[in-house]
Amino acid sequence: MADVSRDLPIGNGALLVNFDHNYQLRDIYYPRVGQENHTSGEPCRFGIWVEGRFAWLDDPAWSKDLVYLPDTLVTNVTVSHPDLLVTVTFNDAVDLGRDALFRRVRVQNDGAEREVRLFFHFDWHIYGTEVGDTVMYYPAVKGLVAYKGQRCFAACAMVGDRFGLDGYACGKKDVGGAQGTWRDAEDGELGNNPIEQGSVDMTLALKLGRIPAGQAATAYQWLIAARNFAELQAVADVVTLRGPEAFLERTRSYWAAWVNKEDREFADLSPRVADLYRRCLLVVRTQVDSGGAVLAANDADVVKFARDTYSYMWPRDAALAVYAMDQAGYVDLPRRFFELCARIVTKEGYFRHKYTPAGDPGSERPAWNCRLGDLRHEGVIGAARGAAAEAGLEGPRRRREGRRASHTRHVSIRVRQSIDRDGISVIVVRAAEVGGVDEGGACGIELRHEDVERGATPEGGLDSARCDGEVGRAGLACHVGIRAG
Repeated sequence: MADVSRDLPIGNGALLVNFDHNYQLRDIYYPRVGQENHTSGEPCRFGIWVEGRFAWLDDPAWSKDLVYLPDTLVTNVTVSHPDLLVTVTFNDAVDLGRDALFRRVRVQNDGAEREVRLFFHFDWHIYGTEVGDTVMYYPAVKGLVAYKGQRCFAACAMVGDRFGLDGYACGKKDVGGAQGTWRDAEDGELGNNPIEQGSVDMTLALKLGRIPAGQAATAYQWLIAARNFAELQAVADVVTLRGPEAFLERTRSYWAAWVNKEDREFADLSPRVADLYRRCLLVVRTQVDSGGAVLAANDADVVKFARDTYSYMWPRDAALAVYAMDQAGYVDLPRRFFELCARIVTKEGYFRHKYTPAGDPGSERPAWNCRLGDLRHEGVIGAARGAAAEAGLEGPRRRREGRRASHTRHVSIRVRQSIDRDGISVIVVRAAEVGGVDEGGACGIELRHEDVERGATPEGGLDSARCDGEVGRAGLACHVGIRAG
């Protein structure tokens, strides 16, 4: 059986990105977790050129340490090459509120002073097929764009304080013997072909210049996902204004607050067990769609031998997962799941075998020529009802009433943590009631300084907030109106 594992998933409930054991980007799901894999699991390569010598990350000479930063969904991957004499550190994250992957790449020169260039490759299968894709250089974002229908992706970059690319290539793949533009990168130069259509890929180049011995240089690369060019441009403009580091830092701060919102005692269990508990919470969160579907597994390798995926929601298995999350104090995920269940359950009170991330019926094993009642799975119904009972939910009517009652409640807060980055503060608060957050729970709030009255600061002067809904898709965060104390 093929290896269908993905070593490091990162996501926000709408954009899910998976890396494999070589730290090659393999899956880009958007705008639903597990649905529409725009690379079809093909490797999107990273390569480095050092003074005339080149290596991709799948070169077996690399030694790799693939982990996350503690208590976050930000990767912390270190790779070293004994022949190139470089150490590369990647810190990658999908932003909590905008559908964009941000990558920080730091190159340490372990040899004599040399010139270093980086290459980022993308193998597109937009909507899950390579037919009819377009890739092009797009001056408005100073980067490369791939698009088809209502799916657009922009690959942009920055070195130092300079936005833009140092080279690019747009070309065909798997047509007439063409392997793709990634082959063009192996001599350290790209042909700058500005556009291509059909079965295509694209590669961009960044020049770090000459790095002295023992010194390091840093580059940023980001990939924006959108439904049209207007959305794409809007996000690109915000990134240019704030800089990519601000998005990496706010995402790191958010997930650290999210996973530590409950004060838990682990008795005589080791710190490694506590770390594993928090890591499990974070990884489970990456597999949950913002619409409530809890997916079994998300990768494309299984398609190659089974001609189907595990990117479905089995209601029974999903109920067990949301029960665990509810017990851990995360009420938002179960609520969305039960809202989805209320929408997809049949009028006879049954669930199908499995569902797509959008809540549509998935591929079935039971025969459709039997009565609908024979298609039911008692374990599915029992698990869903049991989880709902544990969550204190008795049905769609009560859930609707509960949402109306809890909306825009006035709450008292006290600040636990504030991190200011270029006008953005991520504040961790204790909230008595914030749109369903339990007593003593924590809620990550994005606060822009222009929303605060003159004289009020994140460290003091804030004594109340009104919950107007969630910010982004990443979980228990509230967009709030703040007034001075």
